[in-house]
Amino acid sequence: MPKEKLKQEVETSWNSTYDMIHRFEKNKAPILSTLALLDQHEERNLNKDDWEIMDGIIKYLIIFKSITEEISSEKTISISKVPLLTRFLVKQCLEDKSRPHSLKEMC
Repeated sequence: MPKEKLKQEVETSWNSTYDMIHRFEKNKAPILSTLALLDQHEERNLNKDDWEIMDGIIKYLIIFKSITEEISSEKTISISKVPLLTRFLVKQCLEDKSRPHSLKEMC
């Protein structure tokens, strides 16, 4: 695998949360291998549910990241985009009946 450093969340950049979790998930195999080699206690290891939650978080945060990048790419944003993007976010986050219970509070 190519060497990739893990990223850390930056409090003032909320897209960094997506970047951090996405990079962590991409490096799942090396992380699990390292934890096994370090003989970490079971309570500190990530279980299947933790990885599923991260996958779900990535699914929702990519929507926010995409919208942020769309808005940030323009020097002036058209106010007409705001209701459209807001409806899209609500539909994706709040009306998705298939999202796991652990993600309901996140949205």
